[in-house]
Formats: sequence, structure tokens, C-alpha cells
Amino acid sequence: MKKSDIIKASIEKFRADAQSLLDNPNTTKEQFDEITNKISLEETKLKLQLKNEDAEREALNENSLPVENTILNNKEIKNELFEQALDVQNYILGNPNNMQVVQNSLSTGTEGSGGVAVGATLSKEIIRTLKERANAYGFFSGRVGEGNLETIIISDETPAEWVAEGETPVGQGDPKTSKIVIKQHRLYKEIELTQQLINSSSEEFVNTIVDIVVDAIKDTLEKAIFVGTGVGQPTGIITGLDTKRKVELGTVGEITLEALKVAKYKIPQADWNECSWFMDTTTLLAVDNLKDSTGRPLLQPDPSQPTKQILLGIKISTTNGMPEATQASSAIAVIAHKNAYQTNTQKTITLDVYNDSTYKKKGVVGFASNIYVDGKCKNANKVAAIFNPAV
Repeated sequence: MKKSDIIKASIEKFRADAQSLLDNPNTTKEQFDEITNKISLEETKLKLQLKNEDAEREALNENSLPVENTILNNKEIKNELFEQALDVQNYILGNPNNMQVVQNSLSTGTEGSGGVAVGATLSKEIIRTLKERANAYGFFSGRVGEGNLETIIISDETPAEWVAEGETPVGQGDPKTSKIVIKQHRLYKEIELTQQLINSSSEEFVNTIVDIVVDAIKDTLEKAIFVGTGVGQPTGIITGLDTKRKVELGTVGEITLEALKVAKYKIPQADWNECSWFMDTTTLLAVDNLKDSTGRPLLQPDPSQPTKQILLGIKISTTNGMPEATQASSAIAVIAHKNAYQTNTQKTITLDVYNDSTYKKKGVVGFASNIYVDGKCKNANKVAAIFNPAV
């Protein structure tokens, strides 16, 4: 077991203790402060340990994503970022330099081609930032690499059985497993760039290009992760969700404590520590108005992250990928384990530039980013959703 896993286990124990204190009306401020201080100390240890492990992994695996601390502290990686940003600037200005022109699809299953491939380090930084800003994309299991990803889904709920000593098992038939193939669909977005942005320093342009690409695609990607059709885009985690995993409200937009509890208990208790709630901000506002039987708000501060909140002991994330609270016949809250869904992202991001009259008349350059990604639910037993009724 890695040292970081040991520290994580310690944090989870302290979090459980903190939750018990929160649930106890006799808890004093001093008791709660003591446990939160312990959590903060362990969190600090974890950050340092993860930094060391990430650095070691980066050295061993060139395809791994760079982490922020590594980039900030590694002059060589920073220089690579700036050099690759300069390549992009030159390409936009009509001088391809050393950038690789993409003639064919990047991997099996992707559609469309063209543009140039962004340098590996800059591509990694864009994907890393996307994981930070797109809560669901960053939370669920994700693979970054080339080509399709094949994985096995186990849906067999047949229990193990006893066989007397010396006897031969009768057999239970074929295990209920299936294979899913996660491809890499093209997520395309055109953006306008001003000449001033293009001519900025490479260091400034790194931040500009990362911000523009990530902010342009994150909401579309998040929406597909939850409700994607699976046709030319990811299959949403609640697309085709079994009715046993659904909780329907009595009235549109009126989320209740009972519905939240029912949804939570559809997830195995052993998985709660690695689960998260996902909802739109309008639904979060409705939840924020709910109180438990003692009159305390359901939303409580996360002992390990004071700026964040927990709901029924489980962390909560907002996302623009979920429908608003008043949207009928839609899932307005999802609770899921991090291994319930799997994404597959092409490690190379490509760019296109358009100099047609539409853009020239505006005095800007047409710029497009392409990120190739797919996703599918791989364990529906670790997902539950709260739905609005039909009107």
C-alpha cells in the first residue's frame, strides 16, 4: 500500500469522527476544532506525499498528466510549455514551424481530422486544467492515451455457494459479464482570438490558450457525462439508468430529505467515502433550504475543506452539466462512486485556424480546439439519481 493511501485512510477515519460530532447536538466547538485540526494536518501530509508520488510517476510514465506543483517548480517543463505555446502562436500567424500536421483520425473510432497537434506538455496541461474545472470529468475514473479502451462490466449478482468437502460444484452457468468499448469522439469548438492575444508573450499565451480551450468545452463535456446519447458523444451515466436506481419526486423542483436519503442508500455503504453528489446550482439552492429533524441545515461544512460542503456525509459538487431544478422529467441530482463511470481521452489535442472573410471582417482570427473523448457507465450499481416527475 502506498503511503498516500495510508494517509487517506487516516483522513477518512477523522472525517467519520467529525461527522459523528456534527450529528451529536452535545458536541462542543473545542471538540470539533480539535478533529478539524487533525484533518488539516493529515491533508497537508497528503499533499506533500502526492506531490512526491506524482513526480515519481511523471518520471516513469511520459503519458501521465503533469500536476500543478510539478509545473510550477520544474523549470524544464515550464520551458516546454512556453516553447509549445510559441509553436501555436506561429501556427495561428501562418507559420506552422515544427508542429505536426494531423492528416488522419487520431485514433480508432474518432471522426474528423485536420489541424495540428498541440505539443505533449501543453496538451497535458489543458487536460489537467479541464479535470480541475469540470467537476464530474475530474471526479470519475479517466484514462488518457491513444485509441479505444476496452473494459469488462460485471453484472452477475449470483451469490457464492457452499460445496461440501469432496463434492464437485454443479456450476452456476456463464458469468454475467459484458465488454464495453470506449472510443474517443471529437468535441469541437470555434473561438475568436484577437491579434493582441495572439501577440502576447508565450507565458501569457499559455494561460490564455488553456483558459479559452477549457472554458469553451467543459460544460458541453459535463452534460454528455450525465445525459449524453452515446451517438457521436459519450453515453451519460444516467442514460438508460434502471428504474431501481431512480427516485422520483412528488412535485417538480421540490427535492426532499426523504428522496435524498433513499438515493444515498441505493449505494452500498462501503462505497460512500468515495462518492459524490452532483447537481445544478438551482438544485443546490433548494437543498440549502432543507433542514433535518433537529432543525439543522442538511448542508454542512466539509471538515477537511472549509470552503466546500457535504450532504448527508457525502461531498457535493455543482455542475452545469445537470438540468436545472425545475426541469420536468429530468434527473436533478445524482450520487455516484468515482468508479461508476469511465472516460477515455486522447492525449493529443489538435487546433484549427480559419482565416475566412467572416472572421477577417471582425478583425479577429477564427480558432478551433478539438479534444477527443468518450465515456460510459461501467457500474450502474454505484449510481442513483433523483428525478423530477413529468408535468
